[in-house]
Amino acid sequence: MKKPQIVLTAALVTALLTPQAALAASDTDTIFIPGIPISEENTTDTTDTTDTTKTTNTTVEEKPETTNTDTLNNDNTLYNGRDYVILTPNSKTANFNGTATESPAPYIKNGTSMLPLRFICQDILKANVNWNNTAKTVQVDKNALSVKIDLKKGTVISDGKTYPMTVKPELKNNTTYIPLRLLAELFNCQVNFDSATKKITVILPVAVPQIPPVAYVQFNAITAGQALDYMDTSYDPSGLNIIKREWQVINNGVTTSGNNIAALTKKLNQGTYTIRYRVQNSQKLWSDWQETSLIILKNEAPVITTFNINTTKPQIGQDVDFSYTTQNESWESIAAVSWSFSWEEDGTTITKNYKPRAFFKPGENTVTLKVQDAFGNWSEPASLEVNISSKITATEAEYRFTNLLKGDLYLNMAKVNFNLLDTANMINFAIEPVTQLFSDNPEKVYRYGVLYKDTAQGNIRLHYYHENIMTEPMKIYTLVHNTSDVPVTITIGKVASAGPTRVSLQLGTKLGENYFNASPSGKTITLAPDGKYLLNPGIRAMKTNEVEAALIDVYASSPVTFVTVAMSDAMNYKDYTYLYQLEREISHTRGTFLNGNMNMTFELNSNKAEKIILGRADAHENYSGIGIDATTGNEAKNLGNYGVLHTITITAETRTGILVNPRGSIFQGVLCWNGEIRPISAMGYMRNNREAAAIGIIEAGETVTITYMTPDGSDSPMLLVAIPTDLWNEY
Repeated sequence: MKKPQIVLTAALVTALLTPQAALAASDTDTIFIPGIPISEENTTDTTDTTDTTKTTNTTVEEKPETTNTDTLNNDNTLYNGRDYVILTPNSKTANFNGTATESPAPYIKNGTSMLPLRFICQDILKANVNWNNTAKTVQVDKNALSVKIDLKKGTVISDGKTYPMTVKPELKNNTTYIPLRLLAELFNCQVNFDSATKKITVILPVAVPQIPPVAYVQFNAITAGQALDYMDTSYDPSGLNIIKREWQVINNGVTTSGNNIAALTKKLNQGTYTIRYRVQNSQKLWSDWQETSLIILKNEAPVITTFNINTTKPQIGQDVDFSYTTQNESWESIAAVSWSFSWEEDGTTITKNYKPRAFFKPGENTVTLKVQDAFGNWSEPASLEVNISSKITATEAEYRFTNLLKGDLYLNMAKVNFNLLDTANMINFAIEPVTQLFSDNPEKVYRYGVLYKDTAQGNIRLHYYHENIMTEPMKIYTLVHNTSDVPVTITIGKVASAGPTRVSLQLGTKLGENYFNASPSGKTITLAPDGKYLLNPGIRAMKTNEVEAALIDVYASSPVTFVTVAMSDAMNYKDYTYLYQLEREISHTRGTFLNGNMNMTFELNSNKAEKIILGRADAHENYSGIGIDATTGNEAKNLGNYGVLHTITITAETRTGILVNPRGSIFQGVLCWNGEIRPISAMGYMRNNREAAAIGIIEAGETVTITYMTPDGSDSPMLLVAIPTDLWNEY
């Protein structure tokens, strides 16, 4: 009696187990379809006494079956009109839709039918098959299906997920063979196995019509900055999923493309724009482009409808507050507020660009307010004329220190010049031997090259500040190069950088914050002779007119060369030796200085206001801002003490307020007050020596330690001004 066929249908596989689950062996090596172990083909005739073990490790080379084409089944009505192929183990002739076709011979291994992958997938299924000989992988693509088979790992990658296989593909006679079961599950084929004749019939799936999807979208008019309002009714006639969308926005003949229409239109102003749209289905078929219009209306600027102060005639040093209302699009928020106030002083209009908390000049003050909406429109300014009484609630010093806001600007500088104050009593001064290699010349880098180079040992601080004025991007590298004949050990301490940015004042402030916040790395590197090591690898390339600065503390066990160099992003820092030394400018600092840390101790007088000078090289005995430019051998000057760490210890007999007063022009930075980072000016930058800022209070008998470094991009020097409580009413 003829033995029954075993039929594995796509319907059975789909109904009982998804292909991904069948391929996976998440917790076990064998996954079961009810009654049928997935790890075997179940194609073995259990009554067959043939010794199949001999074919496991031996290539069976049989004479191909002689097939009479006249006897081949050439009527595919048996398979409901579907294409089919019949293969016979160990035979190199296949029957494709009734026609004899040459094929690599399939075989049976341990009960598993192994079929030639390229023949089945490429010649029969018409899929694209690509073999990677190095990786030993096969990529099969057909319509939306993309499968990678890894012969080494025995895995299948489908839809971005990796699944292990219980029966691995094999490479035999330069032909990749896959298990019968894998073919059925991955490509939705029906497979019939005749255990009597050993013939394998693969019935191909019904071809899905290649009908593209249809894109359709409609936009409603919106205001500039408003969220898009549209209806997308794109569809696929075959019921397939839409998997991708692509948009084009055409503005004055310029086309921008992307898959996010909201992002493409976010910053568009008033106007009518052409929108092109297409979609892709799961068969990776694209629709035709649909073209429509998007109308964007003008985004009106907000309007300040009311603006008031909480008191009609405030006194000097009295708290004030303001209220206002605005009118704007209902869906749009107010994103920013701009304040300023001004007054006349000796025939000159003095303007401060922040919200006043109190006033300290009797007479008329003008307070101005502007608001900005989320789209970026600024309102017209609204102004209040505030008449300040001559009555005094609190002097400015009393107000600033009583209501301390760290970095709050001190305004009433007309009656005082803090530089005329006596210098506080310094009871101790010491220099720590830290060698600073400072690179700020040329400050404006005009071509690639070596910026500064010198040899040093011991405690070292590497410091650079540069601007890129080239049209090409530029990277600044700081590296250590062992040019000696013996190994050198380098220990890295604090590493801080800021930028790249176009705002130099903010750069100096940020560098100070980062340096004070940094902890010593403690990383140790041993450099062999001619060894090189990059100390600042993480900073991106500088664009044109951007500035960048860095501070790097290291310890070198013996003399070693440190180099700061400007290079292109594509260049290797190790090749710096091929670059020329850049020539210096007339101004700015470049050189090696031997006094990197300065320690000072002061005792304040309880009976008078005093000053402490910081950032001026000639302010202290036994200190010099003179060094050597190692590239020329000439004298170098660091008169602003840039890169020098000042540690100031102050003891007060009585409660004392501390102001900061710059003596140059523009100034912005930070300092540390008992380890707490405080802004020197919380209101932005100070414009000149007629401005000061309250920084803190030293209580009676208290000792405070302040650490400070002259901020890059700001003018030096700077004063710490100490005013005892009893004298607050005088300032």
